Amino acid sequence: MPVWDPRASELGGSSPEAIGASRVILWKGHCSVHQMFSSAHVDQFRQKYPDIKILVHPECMMEVVAKADAIGSVAWRASKAPPMPTSRMATIADATKPVKVEG
Repeated sequence: MPVWDPRASELGGSSPEAIGASRVILWKGHCSVHQMFSSAHVDQFRQKYPDIKILVHPECMMEVVAKADAIGSVAWRASKAPPMPTSRMATIADATKPVKVEG
């Protein structure tokens, strides 16, 4: 499975054959939006809203994912997430709206 290096000069540092034969190409990098959330943010929301349930994207840091009540995309939450017995939910999703608290 090739890894696409955005700093490589051609084809992400992979050969045309490797890319052509691959079903998945890994990205050598990270999403700065999801990396800005820390486990301290989760703790702060739990302190302020004790009954809150927190959904995070899987791209967040492992420490954030470990403290979440659910992991998935916003679309997953809308269509497939199990119901959560609470009146409040925070979705940690993107930098333009860092945390949305419902309820």
